[in-house]
Parts: sequence; structure tokens; C-alpha cells
Amino acid sequence: MRRICFTLLLTGAFGLSTPASHAADAPVDLSALGGTAEEWLGEGNDLRFELAYVIQNGKKGNLAEARRDLERIAGIAESRGSRRTWLEAEKWWVKFTFQEDSSVDISPAMEDLLARVREWSMLGEEISLFAMWADLLRDGGQWLMAVKAQDRATQVALDLNRVPRALEAFLQMARLCRREKHGWRLKQVWVRIDQVLKERPVELSDSLQAALRTERASGAGLIAQAGPGGAKVEGLDLQPSDSRVLVSASDREVGRTRFVLTNASPFTVEGTLKISPEHSAVTAWETGESGAYVSVGKGDAVGAQRSLRLLPGQQMPVFVERGPEGGQEKVTVEWSDGQETRTAFGEFYFTSGLPASSVVNVGEFRLQAGWSVPLYHEIYYRGSRVHTENVRVVSSAPCRLEIFDYDTGRLLAVDADGDGAFRSADDKLLEDADSDNMPDLQVGDRARALEIFAWPLNPAAAAGDITITISLQDAAASGEWREDAANKVTAKPETQTQP
Repeated sequence: MRRICFTLLLTGAFGLSTPASHAADAPVDLSALGGTAEEWLGEGNDLRFELAYVIQNGKKGNLAEARRDLERIAGIAESRGSRRTWLEAEKWWVKFTFQEDSSVDISPAMEDLLARVREWSMLGEEISLFAMWADLLRDGGQWLMAVKAQDRATQVALDLNRVPRALEAFLQMARLCRREKHGWRLKQVWVRIDQVLKERPVELSDSLQAALRTERASGAGLIAQAGPGGAKVEGLDLQPSDSRVLVSASDREVGRTRFVLTNASPFTVEGTLKISPEHSAVTAWETGESGAYVSVGKGDAVGAQRSLRLLPGQQMPVFVERGPEGGQEKVTVEWSDGQETRTAFGEFYFTSGLPASSVVNVGEFRLQAGWSVPLYHEIYYRGSRVHTENVRVVSSAPCRLEIFDYDTGRLLAVDADGDGAFRSADDKLLEDADSDNMPDLQVGDRARALEIFAWPLNPAAAAGDITITISLQDAAASGEWREDAANKVTAKPETQTQP
């Protein structure tokens, strides 16, 4: 997917001339502009009316002309310090750009806008930006990414105590999941909606209450088909509980694994994350929007703990890596909010004689009600050329497995029952360049990563733990499958009432 840079090309042409096509536009529709009249005070009526004209022109299909005018308006607004006008011009520029070519990747543009509104403390705008992003992704056929964008809207809204607005975003998530017939994700949405309604009761409009009732009834059958979930996890969850990494010492590879902090509550939580290696020190720690990145090894220590704040429903990845110097290492990952503590462990091993490519990490997980199992696997390649690896994921009990290329976000395949065969009616195979009916991944001189969302179909009926194995096969050689990783998932029957 092509990416676009959102830096507007301002040439210093700050004079605006109303296009001839605007003369016939009467009256000017100001409703397209976000915010209230009070919020627009001081922004300059000339820009406000010009912006409304340009938006109308774009809605009529004059996209290229509208985008040029929006660039000029944004330039003038920025020179005047008119933040709301600048924001509205930029938002409509993104909308018209995507409308003109839905294949473009609008992520850089949206991330730039989000960074600006956070810098300017326009937190309410953060909600509307995520909702806008979700609408564009939905219109572009990327329903799952649209769900994730609406999820971010719910998190920010709940953090700002705008509960009805959060429920509106949840409602959009539920509709998307129902329309795509994804009962497992739909169940997760309703688990969270019910948490909010129970633990953060507020007065809701009649229309919102009616919409929630209607949508709940529409999705009830789909949720029932998804079956029961695991034991409900209160508060914050840390997974995997145990992770093991095996990399090549002779190739001086860096071992890396991922933990996931999940705030499963409808409230923002604050606490401390501590990383404690047994035989070395934390030498680097960076925390950003995409997660926490921690290095352990020899060198100057930078401090082994950080204060973190997780919004309701937020999942934060925590990557821990260990270099080959010093050999085997065990790391303790601990989260504490002053009342409860969650602990997980990571073990790093370095050896020789590994194959040309291998899955280097594995973990032990717990199933929690309404949430998928967050599997993450890195694939290391030790050859000299780029080639294709077939990937097979098999579950010991029926599971829906959604396999993503973590580096690009592309969905590679959906195995509806987890048998690894891709012969079922609901199976989907989206990346199979060699046409051998198995998902494949291009690997080269760097690590590649897979993210797998596992949804056990009936964990209560599983005999003991569920094992999910990851195997690789050189697509060109079509040799034997190498079983590189076997994850263990502990599934406990759910006891609370189904949504």
C-alpha cells in the first residue's frame, strides 16, 4: 500500500481567491466544520467561510482543486496560529486524498494530526480523529483496522470521562464485527461494553440506549456461536507468563521476545513496570505510542523501572532483547499498581547448529474472557538470499487462528478451526505466492515477525491445556516441516454470565 507524506507543500502563496465554482454555492454550509461557535472565536471568519466553501467544492467531486485550496488555507492558518482552522483543513485534506485514491496509506497523516492535537492539549479532538480514521479505513475495506481505530477512540473517551462517547465508538465496533460475522471479536466488544455499563453508570440518551439494545439483539446469535471464553481477568493482565528465546550464538544474534500488558478494566490504570535481569543490567529503555523497548546486557545501567499509564482496554507491547554477550539470561518482568502485582519471566538461550531459518521464541499464555491469545513469533533467517518460507500454525483443540505479518500489518491467513490445512469453508488464504495452499512469508537478512490472534472455539471442552505450534518449511525445497515453537494456552471455563 502506498504511503503519503502529510507535509503540505506551502510555497508562500497565502493569498486566496475564491474559485468561480464557489460563486454559485449558496448558502454556505458551515455544519461541515467541527467544533462549536465558541471554539471558533478568534480563528478568523474569513478563513472559516473560505474553508466551508472549499469543503463544499470537494464534496461535489472537485477533489484536486479542493486539496490545493486546503493546502493554502492550512498555510495561512498556521501562520496566524489558528489551530482549529489548521486542523479542519488538514482533516478534510486527508479525507479528499483518500476519497481520490483509497490505496494510499493515510497512517503518517493521521499520526501527524494526533501528535499535533496532543501537543496542543486538544484531547477531545483525539477522539474525533480516531473515529475519522476508522471511517476511512472502513470505507477502504479495512474493517479490522477500523475496529482498532474505534477502540482507540473508546480508550481516550473513557480516560476523559466521556462515557457516552465511548459507548458510541463501542457501538461502531460491534456493528463492524457483526457485519463481518466475527463472533469472537464481537464478544470481546460486548464484554467491554457490559463492564462500562456496570462499573461506570451514567445517564445515556434514549437514542443511544435504543441503539445498544438493537445491536445487542442483532449480534446475539453470532456471539452464541463463538462459544464460552476463559476465566475473566480483572484489572491488568501480563502475558505470556513465561517466554523462552533460542537464537544462534555463532551468528551473534540478538534474542528478543514480547510481553503484552492489557488493561482489561474500564478505568485508566497507573503503575510501575520493572525489568530485572539476573546476570546483567537494563542498558536501554524507550517507551512510546507503539510500546516499550528494553535492552538488557553489559554496559551502563539506565534504570530498571518506569511509571506507565494505560487507558481502559489498552494493550501495550513490551519488547525485551538480550545480546549474545554474556550468554544465557533470565529476566523478570513485573507490573505493580501498589495493590496488585503481575509477574512474568523471559529466558534467553544462545546455541549453535540452528537451521537456516527458525522461529526463535515461544510462550505460555492464559485465556481470558472475550480476549484473544496474543501470540507473537520472530523468524530469524541465516542464509544469504531472500526466499519464501511456508508457515503452518496448528492448534491441539479447535481454534480460530488469524495470522498477520507483524512488520506490515497484512493479514496472511485465517484458519477457521486451527487444523493447519486450509480446506474448511471459512478458511482464508491471502498470501500464497507459490500456490501450495499454505501461507508464506518472505524472509531475508533480518528478523521477520508474525502476530497470531488465537480464539479457542470451546476451551471448556479442551482436554487440559491447548498447544499451538508454529512450523516452517522452505517453500522452494518443499521439504519436511520443522516444528520450531509450541505455545501452551491454559483455558479455564468461564463462569460469569455471557453478554
